[in-house]
Amino acid sequence: MAHALSPQLPESAPQLSNKAIIISSLDAFSPMRKADLVSLNSSLTKAGYTVTYLKDGAVTVGFLTTQLNDYQIIIWRTDAYVHAHTDFWYIGQEVSQASEQAYASDFTSDELDSSDGILGANAAFFSNHFNPNTLSNVTLMIIVSSMSSMLAPYFVAAGVKAVIDFAGTIDLQFNWIDYLTTAIVRLLADGYSVADAVSDTITPLLTMRLEDPLDAMQIPLVSYSGDYALTIA
Repeated sequence: MAHALSPQLPESAPQLSNKAIIISSLDAFSPMRKADLVSLNSSLTKAGYTVTYLKDGAVTVGFLTTQLNDYQIIIWRTDAYVHAHTDFWYIGQEVSQASEQAYASDFTSDELDSSDGILGANAAFFSNHFNPNTLSNVTLMIIVSSMSSMLAPYFVAAGVKAVIDFAGTIDLQFNWIDYLTTAIVRLLADGYSVADAVSDTITPLLTMRLEDPLDAMQIPLVSYSGDYALTIA
């Protein structure tokens, strides 16, 4: 079930005319900290967006394939796993007989997986379900997940103007990736471009490699595709 976040806004706040959605597909297993959710909501509201929060089983295959283009900003918090030598990303929808019947063709083509109790989709699923311009209304997508750099090209091809993604394997439970996401969005809400928001967030952390190698090992590689000069505020 989607939850609209409606904080009290000061009189000087911008008129809300655009929509953003925060999707947390694994919240039951690795919940987003309340402080991070509040920070994201505050930053996006400041930039002029109404914010919806969707988590776990409310994130369905049907929602991803039919509703994403309703939002200008999408923050999708998921994770990757490997099944049968193929990378999949958790959707959030629980496996059931009804879901397996509804998406039988996707299971037959091995684009959806039900081996872990939660539906997962591979890169071919996103390539086949998001044709050119099907996501042309989406300004920015942030895929908060291990190996999400593998998915970015498919969303850019579908019309998303800019995608921020992460490379390598990341453990959501360390909260590093959530921290980086909130920091990047905070700068975006202040008017920074995609490239500058990513660079200004990551560059100070990279200097830690000279001081604390253990911390440096936990810093994920952040990249972006599409319009690097894009702003959201």
